[in-house]
Amino acid sequence: MDHDEAASAARLLTVVERAVSDRLRAALVPWELDLEEWRVLSLLSDGEGHTMAETAEFALLAPPTLTKAVNRLVSNNLVHRRTGTVDRRQVLIRSTVRGQAKYDEASPVMEAAAAAVFPSASDRELLQTLLRALETNAKASSVSL
Repeated sequence: MDHDEAASAARLLTVVERAVSDRLRAALVPWELDLEEWRVLSLLSDGEGHTMAETAEFALLAPPTLTKAVNRLVSNNLVHRRTGTVDRRQVLIRSTVRGQAKYDEASPVMEAAAAAVFPSASDRELLQTLLRALETNAKASSVSL
């Protein structure tokens, strides 16, 4: 793959990511959630408390952006924060009953929106395998200019 093909592939990856995100954002409109808030609720849907660091990694958010999203979720009574029992400096977040209910309502719609983008299970698995390889390469290699 020459430079132009690599740049074109990288651009196409960005175009696809934006299109998928736009579709998912549109699916969330009835629940008045943004995609970042949805990712937080998705992690918390396991019923466990999670640290802000775990949540930031899962939701693909920088800590300040996560804090803003969590503040919105707290103010809408969808999640609550509490201090960790072992480490008092640690903040754990957990879904409220209302937050879990909203997640449970929106989840089938989000699954359907994702399935519309990836209708074939075999194509989805192939894409996931390819994306994992790309992620490994992107994180491992350093670009020399």
